[in-house]
Amino acid sequence: MKDEYGCNIGEFRIMDDIIIILITFSAMIAIYASYHHQKLFYFFKPFTILLIISLCFSERFEIITPYQIYIAWGLLFSLIGDVLLLRPERHFTKAIAAFFVTHLL
Repeated sequence: MKDEYGCNIGEFRIMDDIIIILITFSAMIAIYASYHHQKLFYFFKPFTILLIISLCFSERFEIITPYQIYIAWGLLFSLIGDVLLLRPERHFTKAIAAFFVTHLL
């Protein structure tokens, strides 16, 4: 059975489960690394957001809606802002601009 957006109701595919597990572990590693290992944090912070973006285009959605596209664009600009904030002393204003675009979307 499908809802009005083409989403299979009550049906989760194995890839969705794997992505959700990867998101969880990647976020946990990013949180740990932010306190103990800065180079790992530089990798896992953006990687977690990339995994979340991939969930927008999950295989459980047969139809890609404009709403999903806007969410993905917003997450992409959020990713850009987060990457720029990894070096805030050099890119703070650019990061704020990226977050501003995220909020507009």
